[in-house]
Amino acid sequence: MASTFLLGWPLLVAVVLNYLKRAETAGTPLESHFRWPLRTFWFALPWALAGVALWATLVLIPLAFAVWAGTGLWVAYRVARGWLALARGRPMPMSRALSRRARRPSAAARPSRLASAPRSRG
Repeated sequence: MASTFLLGWPLLVAVVLNYLKRAETAGTPLESHFRWPLRTFWFALPWALAGVALWATLVLIPLAFAVWAGTGLWVAYRVARGWLALARGRPMPMSRALSRRARRPSAAARPSRLASAPRSRG
């Protein structure tokens, strides 16, 4: 019963609300806290579906339980880490790809090559 509450409709409602509200947190320390559960959801979903596929084989049901248990522990770790960081007022870490993208200036902030090129008076 508890797994249905934690993994069923409340999870889907939380993901939808995260997508709807994350634009409001852009540029704030909370931005990373909105990205963190979304990434957790999208990384856990394939593992949960893999468990369903293993369950369907009937022979690999014990392996399905192991996959679900591992995924559940990983999700619990991510939830706890997110809450602890939020309670301390710290942003969540970004992946290397996301941090490179965040450091790179946007196209509007970059100077145009044409604007800086010397003009010939020919």
